[in-house]
Order: sequence, then structure tokens, then C-alpha cells
Amino acid sequence: MTFTKLIEKFNIPVALTWAAVDLLPSSHPLRIGTFGTHGSRFANFSVQNSDFILSIGSRLDTKATGGPHSTFERSVWKAVNDISADELNKFDDYGLSIDLKIHSEAAKLVNSLLACNPRVSCKQWLSTIDRWKQSYAICNEYRDTGNFVDPYLFCSKLSELIPKTAHIWSDTGSIQAWLMQSFEPRGEQRVWHDFNNTAMGWALPAAIAAKLALPANESFCMVGDGSLMMNI
Repeated sequence: MTFTKLIEKFNIPVALTWAAVDLLPSSHPLRIGTFGTHGSRFANFSVQNSDFILSIGSRLDTKATGGPHSTFERSVWKAVNDISADELNKFDDYGLSIDLKIHSEAAKLVNSLLACNPRVSCKQWLSTIDRWKQSYAICNEYRDTGNFVDPYLFCSKLSELIPKTAHIWSDTGSIQAWLMQSFEPRGEQRVWHDFNNTAMGWALPAAIAAKLALPANESFCMVGDGSLMMNI
């Protein structure tokens, strides 16, 4: 995967938006996890304390930046890539300063960066992030659930129990936050959601359609609406 080649060449940590939760497996040493309103504390700490942020192909909506936009990383040097000039220019109206706007296809930007010879070292920074990941791991926190299952622990264990080729369809609601914060993708597992359309009830028909379209060895589908999960 070209993107993986890029981050490994530069050896830079990667924070993911909720639409890219499965872009890297949880075992990858450069994967921080998801940030923003549906992300983990350690990923948000990493973004907040960075010296430089390169956003590739993300429109950085309020799910990523929080609100208002103007409070997002005020002291960080930010470069933002998007194929849409309107998406790049919207930040001017929101009071969010972008130091470098890169109007380009994400693939072209990645290929251009691959042709560069990096002269950066993130060894100490990666070590700091690893300490945060250990200290603020989602499932380290104690939550008294009585006779009920801890949903964060459930989502954390879910990826270990389902096939490495499993596809998961998630509805809008609590289940989406649980998955983004504690699901640990492995192998070729994919997490699907209609994201900022956030239509309630979307996951069930989407999973049924996928069941018919996917090969037999990739047909393990889960749907959730915050209180229900089922195998189709």
C-alpha cells in the first residue's frame, strides 16, 4: 500500500479520522489511533502536542477539529491537502489558520512525498506517544457496568474473535463511538459506516446488500445500533 510505504519511509506517527479507522492495523507501530470527538485521549494528546500536522485527504470537519474550528491546534504548523479548493478555503471563514494549503489529489501528493529524502527523526516523539497509549488506554479504565458487558471492552475483543477478513457495518449512535475508540483492526478487517450522513438504520440494509456481494470468505458482517449487534 502506497500510503504505508510513505509513513514507513518518513517513520512518522499517524492519527486517523473515524472514516479511516481501518487504514492501518492496530499492530502497526506508527498507528496512533483515531482522534477528534470520536477518538481516544492519547490520539488527541498526540495531535494537540505536535509541532507539525500534515492532513491528507481529510476535510477536517468538526468531528476531527472539535468546535469551534478556530480552537484546533492554534500553535501547530498545519499543512492540509484536499482535492476540493472549496474545502481548503472554508477554513478562512471558520477562523482556522492553515499554513499551507495543498490543492491536489491525495495519491499525487503521496507519490511526490515518496520521491523525497526525509531528514526527520521521530524516535523520541514516538516514545512519548507510546507512553500516552499505555497510560490512557481505553480498556485500562474501570467502569462499573453491573451485570452488563462493558461496550469498550467488547469492541476491543471483537477484532480478536472475528475473522481477519471480516467486514463490520456500524450504525450511528453509541456503537460508532465505541468502535472508533476501542476496536483494534487486524488483518484486512474493514469498518463501514455512512459517516457524516449519520442515517439511523443504515447498517442493516447495507450489511444485507454486502452479504450478497461479498465472497463467502469475507461475508462475516456485524451491524449495530447502540444496543444490538448481530451476525448476518
